Amino acid sequence: MASAFLQSCTESIKGELIEKKLVSYQGRDTVTIDLMLHKKRFVGQYKVTGPGDYVVLGEVEGEIKADTLLGSLIYTPYGWRDKKRKAFALLATENQYISGKGSELIYMGIPYFVTNSLTFGPEKGIYQVVD
Repeated sequence: MASAFLQSCTESIKGELIEKKLVSYQGRDTVTIDLMLHKKRFVGQYKVTGPGDYVVLGEVEGEIKADTLLGSLIYTPYGWRDKKRKAFALLATENQYISGKGSELIYMGIPYFVTNSLTFGPEKGIYQVVD
């Protein structure tokens, strides 16, 4: 009986999830983000690959506010053993997402962008939605 309940709950949650794969080419590096959007929250896997064995792996998480995804990126820089956390923002347009940049502050160990400093532009990265 319990397994039937868990299965039905899992199926209802999957119906509300939106999965998107984003890709951006920044110089010789390729950045891939596998996003899962659910109502007002998002989570995802972040991956940067480059020439040779260059790989940076991380996770993104945060809130969805209108057409903007605001949260944090937790990643391990190439050649490091400790994880880093930084503010993360994407602006959703029709078939692409634009990265944001701005002044960062940290509150209780969680980085965030100062409200009026956040700007979006192609210099930080444009992600295309792929199937």
